[in-house]
Amino acid sequence: MTSGEAEDVGGRPTARILTVGDELLSGERSDTNGPWLAARLQKAGFRVGGLESVGDAPGPLEEALRRGGGSADLLVVTGGLGPTEDDRTRPVVARLLGRELQEAPWVLEEIRRRFRARGFPDAPETNRRIARVPEGARTLANPAGTAPGLLLEAGEGRHWILLPGPPRELRAVWEASVLPVLDDLHPNRPEADRVRVFRTTGIPESALAQALEPHLVRHPRVTVAWRASLRGVEVRLSAGGDSAPDLLQAVEEEIRDLLAPWQWEAPSGDLAEAVLHALSSRGWTLSLAESCTGGRLAGRLTDVPGSSRTFLGGVVAYSDDLKEALLDVPPVTIREKGAVSGETACAM
Repeated sequence: MTSGEAEDVGGRPTARILTVGDELLSGERSDTNGPWLAARLQKAGFRVGGLESVGDAPGPLEEALRRGGGSADLLVVTGGLGPTEDDRTRPVVARLLGRELQEAPWVLEEIRRRFRARGFPDAPETNRRIARVPEGARTLANPAGTAPGLLLEAGEGRHWILLPGPPRELRAVWEASVLPVLDDLHPNRPEADRVRVFRTTGIPESALAQALEPHLVRHPRVTVAWRASLRGVEVRLSAGGDSAPDLLQAVEEEIRDLLAPWQWEAPSGDLAEAVLHALSSRGWTLSLAESCTGGRLAGRLTDVPGSSRTFLGGVVAYSDDLKEALLDVPPVTIREKGAVSGETACAM
């Protein structure tokens, strides 16, 4: 085990993630690879210590590789492995690790085979760049594309894994090649933390924290994370080790009654599913009269499979005339209280 971040208190190997590409910094494209990798690494028993995005310029890329690669057992890099001039991950990594770039004949032949299978006589000459890999790199099969993943030893027990940037290819390499590699590199890593998520709605994060924190602080081996959004507040509890199930059960029993007025559950994590399930379990049906929401509430509900068993339909009465004609809202209510008022909503 190396110094710094690699010395995880829980005995887990640590990982950092670096996503590469100018498009990630310009706002042209959202980074989906980083969060996806973070979730998979956590599930595989790693402690993810950081996630960074960097452009294609060699200088900043090298600095980011130094930051990430020098502080964790595993650095996972995605992007910059393609055939074009701005795909610079391979040469920058090779220079940083003091390796030569060498053409791997088996990689070049696989690229050519793929192009021939698609009706081309041969691969473009620029694709030879994909076959130039740092000396000593182990190639990781890419079932969905031409650029293979690469595994490199980075010294002091650390390893770097380079993966293609297109999400479909990255995920194919991960499933086919990376998971077995992780078992080889860290065969005795602990199991992933056990996690319990409580979803609430109708209570602010600060108020929920005030109610729960006096109980949560009594369980220092349980990690607490708060996630607030317009749809509600999630409380995420996690714990590691053989005693994790008992630890989480003890916390849940202690805070269950405090959560009860606000808590909801749904396999999909969607409040709309929870609402429909609650109605269905009582034998109730639902119809809607919407105005300012413009049908969005009905859309949320009908996105849930099986919603037709409970949801009957709705009316979107945006104008005052339709509120009066379709929903019998008294004109005097709209005139005196306003179209956007509690009184008009009750009349609807």
